[in-house]
Amino acid sequence: VASHCGTGRELINLITFCEKVDVPLIQASTGQVLPSMIKIPIIDAPNLDPTTIAFLKALPGLLKEMTTDPAVSIIGGYPVESHKPEKKTPPGTALMMAKLAGLPSTSVESVRTPGIQLALGVSKRQLGQHSINRLTIEFSSGALFTQEIRIEGIEPYAKGAVILAQRVLERKARGELPPRLYKMTEFYA
Repeated sequence: VASHCGTGRELINLITFCEKVDVPLIQASTGQVLPSMIKIPIIDAPNLDPTTIAFLKALPGLLKEMTTDPAVSIIGGYPVESHKPEKKTPPGTALMMAKLAGLPSTSVESVRTPGIQLALGVSKRQLGQHSINRLTIEFSSGALFTQEIRIEGIEPYAKGAVILAQRVLERKARGELPPRLYKMTEFYA
């Protein structure tokens, strides 16, 4: 299994290499444009943290349960995300959280200012390698629901990459991985 975690400058060359040697590719960078003709399994995984992936899978069902009573509906929301100041790609996880909550992508607030990040609770030593994705939803009942996923360092992503690679290889060994574009969530229960 090959993995792409970069800016995209070498993505096409990596895809070409993977096609030559018949290796699945985990594409783990947000905002990458993939070719329309896919000759290998490509797993689009803009977030590798298993906890974040589980939350994204559970959010639609959770929100549906929270709004089953006609007296309760979503009237607004406030997605906030924070990453290292150098991150220039779209905030994929926060955008997905907003979409799943029925909020416009323009509602996502991106924080890149170190002073505000420190106020959010990011440790000074992790300013260059952190991720915060917070979703606050306002309900017609007056209640607020807030969920936050906070990651400092790269360990959760590294562990997630290993888990995803193992699952990709297991499917390939069983002959259940034809060439196409996969969503990362397809590899999680």
